[in-house]
Amino acid sequence: MPGSILAVGALTAGAVAVDGLTRIETPIPVSYVTDTGVAVSCTATIESSYFSPRFTEVSTYYRNADFTTSGLGQRIYEYALVLAGDKAGTPGDLPQSVQSTAQIPGIGDQQPLEDESALSVSMLDFIVMDVSDELGLPAGTVSGWAEIDSDCDGQLH
Repeated sequence: MPGSILAVGALTAGAVAVDGLTRIETPIPVSYVTDTGVAVSCTATIESSYFSPRFTEVSTYYRNADFTTSGLGQRIYEYALVLAGDKAGTPGDLPQSVQSTAQIPGIGDQQPLEDESALSVSMLDFIVMDVSDELGLPAGTVSGWAEIDSDCDGQLH
């Protein structure tokens, strides 16, 4: 059972590592203001197999990162608008891990995402994939798994 496996994992520096999977226990704040002026604040937790080779470094990064004043939440929101098809994407909207607007749903053959999915995918790209790239983890060359768990409701407007 996955729940019981996580329960026996080693708890260190705000993260759990079990069988090649690292769950960051530190809640990551996501705050943004919608295009209609609604202020949204929520949190996300993440887990990924990309992190496990450098468990301690990744745990320290997330524990010490300044997500509240960096503007990350607003960038996540702006990219979610692009993913939902509510805004034309520009290179400035893209997370570092997304190489071009051709990778964005709604462009070409891809359909725009529902609001909640758009926000979740945007959080995954910014909070997991960009950090993996920044820390030099092998996400781009080795297959892996990552997941966002959030209390965000996907509100975009």
